[in-house]
Order: sequence, then C-alpha cells, then structure tokens
Amino acid sequence: MVSRRGYLSRAAVSTVAGYGLLSNGATLGRAETTGSTGTEPTTYEYEPPALLGHARPLGGGDGYEAVAGTAYDGPMGTLTAGPTVRRTDATVVVESPGELMDAADAAGPGDVIWLAETTFDFTHTDLGYDEAVELGTDVTLASGRGVSGNGAVLYTAQEKQPLVRVVGDGARITGVRFETPWTHYVTKSDWETLITATSVGVEADDVEIDNCVLRGALHAGIEVGRHATDDDYPTNLHVHHNEFVDNACYWLGYGVVVFQGEPYIHHNYFDHNRHAIAGDGKTGCSYHAEHNLVGEHAVHHRFDMHDHSEITGDPADAGAGTRLTVRNNTFLHGTDVRKSNTKRGAVGIRGVPRDAGAIERNLLAYPTWSDRERFDNEMGTAFWIRSPVEDVNSFAEAGIAKTENRLGEALPDRVGVDGEALLPVSEMAVVGTGNSTDYHLSVSGALSPSDNLEDASGEDWAGRASASGNVKWMSDNYRFTGDLQTFDVVSGDSSIDIWVDGERYAPSDFSSPFSTESTGLPSELSVIGPGDRTDYRLQVSGAIRGTDNVEAAEGDGAFEKVAEGSVNWYSDNYEFSGFLTDVEVLSGAPELTLWVDGRKLTSADF
Repeated sequence: MVSRRGYLSRAAVSTVAGYGLLSNGATLGRAETTGSTGTEPTTYEYEPPALLGHARPLGGGDGYEAVAGTAYDGPMGTLTAGPTVRRTDATVVVESPGELMDAADAAGPGDVIWLAETTFDFTHTDLGYDEAVELGTDVTLASGRGVSGNGAVLYTAQEKQPLVRVVGDGARITGVRFETPWTHYVTKSDWETLITATSVGVEADDVEIDNCVLRGALHAGIEVGRHATDDDYPTNLHVHHNEFVDNACYWLGYGVVVFQGEPYIHHNYFDHNRHAIAGDGKTGCSYHAEHNLVGEHAVHHRFDMHDHSEITGDPADAGAGTRLTVRNNTFLHGTDVRKSNTKRGAVGIRGVPRDAGAIERNLLAYPTWSDRERFDNEMGTAFWIRSPVEDVNSFAEAGIAKTENRLGEALPDRVGVDGEALLPVSEMAVVGTGNSTDYHLSVSGALSPSDNLEDASGEDWAGRASASGNVKWMSDNYRFTGDLQTFDVVSGDSSIDIWVDGERYAPSDFSSPFSTESTGLPSELSVIGPGDRTDYRLQVSGAIRGTDNVEAAEGDGAFEKVAEGSVNWYSDNYEFSGFLTDVEVLSGAPELTLWVDGRKLTSADF
C-alpha cells in the first residue's frame, strides 16, 4: 500500500537512516537509531527497580491481560480499562509508516488498526513537524505488548509535535512502544539546537492510553490539551499501566504534561524524566495521579504544577491549575542523574489551585526531615509549595489536603501502598480459644486490619507495622506485606493459633520483641541530653523499648507505641520497630537532638 503522502521506504534511505533533521531541513548531526526492534524488549538508560517486577501489571507488559475490564474508582468517578486487543480483532494490519498513515486516514468508528511487531521508523517520512498520524472517533491503535510479544515500536529521530495526535472522542492506544534516540539527558546546549518532540498529543474526550512505553520524548510522552480552550478541553482521559522512561531534557522532558484537560493517571511506572507529571497551571488544567511507581533517577522534582502567571508573566493569571490529586503513589528517593550527590523532591506545587488539591497516603523513600512544605531549597524536599503572587507557606494555606503520607529512608523495600500490591499481600488471622488473650505482633512491611476484628472499637489497634489486640471467641484478621517478624502473647492463652496464607503457626514460631532472648527491634534511637532537665514523649508506629544507659530508668517508661522520659547530661537509648512518627518536648529545653539509625535529627523535625 502506497501512502498519499509519498512515504519513502526504509530500504530506500538505509544509507542515511538515523539523522535528525531540523525543521528548516538542516542536518543536526548523527542521531544514532538506538531504538528497539519490534522483536526485542526495550532497554532503558537505567535498570528498573526490583520493586517494579513485584508490582506487575503496574506499568503494563507481562500479565497485562489481567487488567482488562477492571473498573477503577478515581477522583473523576469510575473509569474501566478496555478489553484485551489481539491481532484477530484488527480491522486492518499494517507493517510500515505509510500503511499506518493510510489506515488512520481511512479508519472509522469501531475500527482497530493493528501494528505488526516491527519498528515503524518515521524519521524520513514526509510528515511535517506539526503533522501527525491522527486517530479519529472510537478508533483503536493497538499492538501486542505483554499480550502476544513486546509490541510494535513507533520510532523517529526527527522532532515531531506530536507523532500521533488523538482528535476523536473514545479513541484508544494500547500495547504500543514509542521511542526516539534522545533517551539520555539532553543538555541545554543540545536542547538549543533541537525542536521539541512529543509522542502522543490528546485533543479529545474519553481517550484511553494503556500498556504503552513512551520513551525519549524531548517534550513529553503524552501532552494533553495543547490546543484546548477554557471552555473546551479533554476530559475523562484514562492513562494507565504505561511506562514513561528516559524523557529527560533541559527545560522540558515530561512523562505527561497537561496544558488543559483532566487525565486520571494511575498504575504507571515513571523514571528518568525531568518531571514525571507536570501542569501548565491554566484554568481547566487538572490531573489526578494515583498508584504510580516513580523510580529513583531524577532531573527535577517528579510531580509538578505551575502557577500559570509564571508562564505568562501576568499576575492576573495566577493559579496552579484547577484541581490536582496525588494519592497512593510510591516515590523512590530521587537522585539527580547530573549530580549524584543531589536529591530531588517528589511533589512541587508552584501556586494555589483554583478549586482543590489533595496529597494523601503516598509512600516516599525520603528522610522524614524532608517533609517541610515551605520552599526554601527544592533539593531533597519531599513536598514543597510556593506562590509567585500569594504569601503561601503551607499546603493547608493553599487549600491542599496533605495527610497520611509516609516517609522513611528504608522504604519502600519493606512495604506496599495502602493494600495495593506493590509487594505481595498476605492474609493473617489471630484465632481466639475462648480465653481472653492480649497480643502484640509486628511485620516487616505494612499492616492493616481486615474484616471481623473482634473489638475494632478500641481494644484492637492496627498500626503501620505492628498491632496490639485481644481475642477471645472469634479472630482478628489482617492484611500485610513483608514477613510476620514477631508475635508476643502479653497475657492469656499462649496456645492461640496464627494463620498466615492458609498455614497454621503458634506464637512460639516467632520471636517476642519484649523477651530477653530477642535479637532486638530493628532500629535504634538516642535522645541526647541538652544540659538542662528536659521531659519528652516519643511515638513510633511499631513497638519501642528502652535499652542500655537510659539516664533516668525509674522515670522513663517504654510502652508498645509510646515512650516518655527525661534527659539532662547524658542520653536515653531505645530500640524500636516501624517508624518514629512523633517527638514532643514536654518541658525544659526548647529542642532535643536525636540520633536515629545513625542519622542526626531534632525534635523540630517532627
């Protein structure tokens, strides 16, 4: 099939393939064609974390068929993943860029364009810089990533804005890989010789982009609503189970960027992007990001929302978009790929949303001290907010709910997110014998109560990494990640049964965190005396107990979650499980110094 655009076949240009061209036709120099072939898996600049393998089908690929038809309840309501698409569902099968362009021109509602598993090299087609393969209403562009192979590769070494443009409501792109040669970090000097490149542009409603790889875009893997208006912008955009990797460019370089629109972005893997997600800040610019995994290779903070006045220079345009949600995501601690000793933040909001915002229940492999909100220096700060127009010093002042986010440098190897299977989830039941029995247990990951807690109103407590409870006739049930590490019968019947994933255990099968034979709780903490008697209270998410050299042993009491004490010239030392969640100075010096697992902190950090 010959394209009306006069496609020049790959064979005819094999001697010049791989050159990047500027819009004026000047040769930029050698841009090696390093993209994957249609039969090889994609190789990234940086090895993905082992956590991604445990988290599948997050990011798509292997196991993705299980996602088909799943309904996801998000801030925009319920969005349902589309069905699995196979070659046998195709209206037309294409094997070259020319065939794809013709098929897209001819496609009507309900048509499925199947991309054969090969590389579609658009470098030397006659598509202009701002011309694109356009998908119309209810048209599906599909290939077999994770379903029947590695999926087709749509590749270009020529800047495009964008390569594929979705202009019809209800269109879908699934199982496709988008690649360019610009997978390394593109420096300022290189960027100044290039024109922006985007893989997919969305200008329609009810669009689904799933199970794709979007890699090497100078501008963005997906851009939303570039040509939208305040009254007409894409809605119900469903972006899920994709991998956005190696979109790292000076000034630009986004996984997803929103001009105007409202995408639901969930169960994606992001790594080595300048910003994983960014917003322009206009009226009608919103995004909702949930259950995503963000890798450790960074250039700047990962999730971003501009104040639009920063872009226009007009204070009348102030506002950080309309709505934004950042919930139940996992952020590995971001190391700047340009400077290995520089850490980058997780979420930066540059103004005040016009409607509402929420940053909730995220898991961050960041030190607890980095949750400081006010923008003084972005380096390493987990969350920060500032405004070029308004005097804003906290998320609360900006109307953004920031709650239940969990930080810790040992995360997330030990935990999942809010029951979400970033790590395998186990089921546990503590079964009563008819005798009232108090117990305490701890796990290496995260713990949450399941159904039928015998006295959920108060007698049983479910913590982040440990729980205390009482059983008599029935059972206490939990879900957890990691391993059951300790179990202690505090009082009552030591013969109670513990069932874990269908296997029965006895309390004696696990160490007791309070026994003298215990190897100890995993973390150490010292409260350093300031030279004046100072009373304090500590709280952890697991269990805590005093160890050696507690200065005032008679007055210091260590309980399951709370320890109170006083220090003067020496120190109080503890071991604990879980995370140090609160330090309160009750009297004496205004501030205390603490050492937690070799890291110096102060009470003001909590």
